[in-house]
Amino acid sequence: MCIDNLLIDKVLLEDATKNAKNISCVWIDVKKAFDSVAHNWLVTVLKDHGVNERLVCFIEKITKLWKTTLIVPTEKDTERVGPIRIQRGILQGDSFCVNLFTLCINPIAWYLRATEGYTFSHDKTSKVTHTLFVDDLKSYHKNAVKAATIASNLESMFEDDGLRWGINKCAAVHVKRGKIVPNEGLPVHSGNQIPVLGEGHYYKFLRKYENATRLGKEVQRDASKEYIRRLSVIWSSPLSFTRKVKATNSFATSVFLCHMWTADWLIEHLRELDWSTRQIMNDNKAKHKHESNSLLYLPVGKGGKGLQELETLYKTTKIKTAHYLTVSADPHVQLVSTFQNVKEKKLLRSIDKDARTFAGQLDLNVEYNRVESKTTTKTSN
Repeated sequence: MCIDNLLIDKVLLEDATKNAKNISCVWIDVKKAFDSVAHNWLVTVLKDHGVNERLVCFIEKITKLWKTTLIVPTEKDTERVGPIRIQRGILQGDSFCVNLFTLCINPIAWYLRATEGYTFSHDKTSKVTHTLFVDDLKSYHKNAVKAATIASNLESMFEDDGLRWGINKCAAVHVKRGKIVPNEGLPVHSGNQIPVLGEGHYYKFLRKYENATRLGKEVQRDASKEYIRRLSVIWSSPLSFTRKVKATNSFATSVFLCHMWTADWLIEHLRELDWSTRQIMNDNKAKHKHESNSLLYLPVGKGGKGLQELETLYKTTKIKTAHYLTVSADPHVQLVSTFQNVKEKKLLRSIDKDARTFAGQLDLNVEYNRVESKTTTKTSN
């Protein structure tokens, strides 16, 4: 899952910088990933994964029948070019093709899994070698030398798949004792060099800005700006009030959902955004300035207007995150959970501590354990 990768990546970078450890990270960008996969490689990996022979035979035959026709408009009419046979790549547009691409990348993940990777300060027995979500890959290494060696091997393996790196869109960062170390470039198999980030530079990975740490302020700035832009479009449109509320809850608020799972937001900032939301509604004559705010955020079933409050959304999301970390059986997610426990013992801010605080503010009793998680609503006697 994308959320899993972001949670793991965040605590890993935090562990390296806060504990003054060495780490080298490499972000890999693949040029036209889906369009470049070699068909013979696809058949090979399907067989290696033990896929049913009939399905493998079907995919092998159907890929040989893939064709496309180009229709070129001219001054007088249109001109057809083709049919042109598609000799490589996986057609995009359905979930089955995403699964096929994932299978093609799996051998690369297996190779990375066997590397040394990065070990957390609180658990020397477990390691994290990489995070991979479809074609978004980030690998972790002990130092720059090991990063260069493994990156060279990876480039060669990607070429076996029929995939080529966009070197200018790849990046690396070297951290020594918690500080970024400037470097000219990371040499790889093809003779090219992957650009190395210095202080003040960043890379966007899974919609997050990163270098040696997660750059939360930059992410929140861009997300807030996009949220306000979407709000302005929605509330200045000719839609009915009910549809505008639904559009705000789905289209505008979705900007924050992924970030709220993995980022620490200031409650004051979220309250300012909620105020901006109401102000935009006022400006577009959708709400009177003296109208009850509580009624605005009350569910429709209880007589309210059903608008989603960002402050409440963030608090409930943090409670869900704490629940997920507690009950997940994934070993890497469990590393994130134990890392949060270590932070709490040191009296530092943690997801669990935030979740308990927010649960109290929302009048919820939340109890987490490894078997189950219970949430109940407080009632006054």
